[in-house]
Amino acid sequence: QGIPTGAGCPRRCCQRGHILPIIGQPLDHRHDTDTRWRPHGWINEYRMARKKLIIVGAGGLGRIVHDVLSRDSEVMREYDLAGFLDTRTDLDLPADLQASVLGAPLSHQALPDEVFIPAFGKKKKKKKLLAPLIKQGAAFYSYTRHASVAARARLGQGVFLTPGVVISTD
Repeated sequence: QGIPTGAGCPRRCCQRGHILPIIGQPLDHRHDTDTRWRPHGWINEYRMARKKLIIVGAGGLGRIVHDVLSRDSEVMREYDLAGFLDTRTDLDLPADLQASVLGAPLSHQALPDEVFIPAFGKKKKKKKLLAPLIKQGAAFYSYTRHASVAARARLGQGVFLTPGVVISTD
């Protein structure tokens, strides 16, 4: 995923193409004179701390969720968009989406580094497909950035609000 830099690095991490996670710059310390430089072990720890964000549902709403999240730099700093869970595991997604269907939500084994965001329009379908993940204690992500939510409004876990949406109190 990184951009390979010089082959002359004595620490060999530049050859592996590690990048600085925050600014996306290649990690190249061949000419480093700054004693405050952080060793690449810190970089790897930072990268490992990012959780995988998985969208449950690869239909129209799931693709909208993917589009919105992939364009939000704060979300992308904190999470890796890992792909989709969908009952249609053979679903062909557009090539420019750069994501795939990882499996079915009914049989997926949630890992500690995974967070899920549902993308369904029908409540019954949502309940059925999320039940196994909930039973496993999976974490759910809510996206409400760029939305106007009234102070008295109550939102549950795993909510996706498109940018510009208004949730009123009544």
